[in-house]
Amino acid sequence: EQLGLWARAIRASFLVQQGDVQAASTEASEVLTSARAPPLAEAHAIHTLGNVAHVRGDFDVADARYAQAFEMRLRLHDVRGAAYSAVARGALHTQFARPQVAGDLIKEGYRLARRADDAFCMMMVHIYAGDIAAFEGRFDDASANYEQSLRLEEFAGHHQFRAMLKRRLGGICRQQGDHVRALALHEEGAELALAVGDERSRA
Repeated sequence: EQLGLWARAIRASFLVQQGDVQAASTEASEVLTSARAPPLAEAHAIHTLGNVAHVRGDFDVADARYAQAFEMRLRLHDVRGAAYSAVARGALHTQFARPQVAGDLIKEGYRLARRADDAFCMMMVHIYAGDIAAFEGRFDDASANYEQSLRLEEFAGHHQFRAMLKRRLGGICRQQGDHVRALALHEEGAELALAVGDERSRA
């Protein structure tokens, strides 16, 4: 039964990434209401409910869920999970224009991701570090972070993120006046998005 609950917590995470937030919320909530759920599964489900609130734009709930998941994962010595919770919370603060708090969270996520040797999480760190730099008008720093994220994506092998990064780099090139490279990057990103079925990035 515990293994099944752990699988449901993981499935909830997949569902929210696929955009089925209602099903993800149901799965995660049912894990949390079970008296037999292992603590790591509970932390995973709490993080997923943070994802759901994040997608829905509910800042306060998302922030509280991510913080709760982060603390639980640290207590359980789940370094990788704690890294993801810190980075997700940093992304949330980035999107709500709180760059100072976001930067501190992203740095903490990077420290933990390095400890866990998790290339995918480090890739995400550089994405959001680039977003913070772009928000603050530091376009060279933003470009450097996005380029580093692309290099890490080669190890992670997640081409949906490569498409998204091409789009971000295209936006930075446009800001810097390099419209030819910007167009080439956007076209490449659109082709990658089409190949992996990511209609949002393609649009």
